[in-house]
Amino acid sequence: NLYVLGQVHGCHFRTATRYGVDCAGVTVFGHQFDLPLWFENPDEMVEFKVYHEPEYDDSEPILLGGIRIPLFTLSRGRMVALQLPLKQDDATRRGFVNVSFGHLTIAARVEQPL
Repeated sequence: NLYVLGQVHGCHFRTATRYGVDCAGVTVFGHQFDLPLWFENPDEMVEFKVYHEPEYDDSEPILLGGIRIPLFTLSRGRMVALQLPLKQDDATRRGFVNVSFGHLTIAARVEQPL
């Protein structure tokens, strides 16, 4: 039961919760968001966090991992597909720090009218 929260320039977006995965173990969200860019700062960060929805309403969602990418990684007028490793800064796995907890694949482009 996964969902994704995102943020850029203080604007937040969220996917719907997806229940289950396909036969390859992949959850497909298939959402499209139009996010405003009030000013162009190539170092502005776009943040994604993937959560597992709890079974009960009185429980907190479980953060599976997140990733931040700078705006300059997205191309103007051209679709870019990225497979991003989900990380938790304070997590360790078998003694390794900042390990990946799966991947989030996004496709994005920056459109700016002249």
